[in-house]
Amino acid sequence: MHDFTYRSMQLLWMVLFISALPATADENVIQSEQQTAQEETKRNQKRLSMAGYPVVLYTPETSLIFGGGAAMTIRDQNRHRNTRPDNLNFYAIYTLKNQSAVLFNPDIYFD
Repeated sequence: MHDFTYRSMQLLWMVLFISALPATADENVIQSEQQTAQEETKRNQKRLSMAGYPVVLYTPETSLIFGGGAAMTIRDQNRHRNTRPDNLNFYAIYTLKNQSAVLFNPDIYFD
C-alpha cells in the first residue's frame, strides 16, 4: 500500500509540473506584450507632452487678471536627443476692467 501511495504522489507531481509549463509560457508572452506596450507608451510620452495651468495676477492698471494657459512640447524622434524641442504656448486671460487677451507663442526649430 505504501508503494502505491508513493507512486501516486510521484505521478501527481509530474502531472502538476507538466500542466504548469504552458501557463508559464503564456505568462511570459503576456509579460512581453505588456512590456512592449509600456515601451511604446514611454516613447510617445517622450515625444509629446502637454501641461495646463491657471493664470491669476493683479496689477493696479488692470485690476485682477485670471485665465489659463497651456504648453505643449514636441520632440522629433529623428533629431538628436540634445536638440531643443518645439514648444507651443497658448494663453487666454481676462481682467476685471473688461480687457482680454489671447496669445499664441510657438517656438519651432528647424535643422
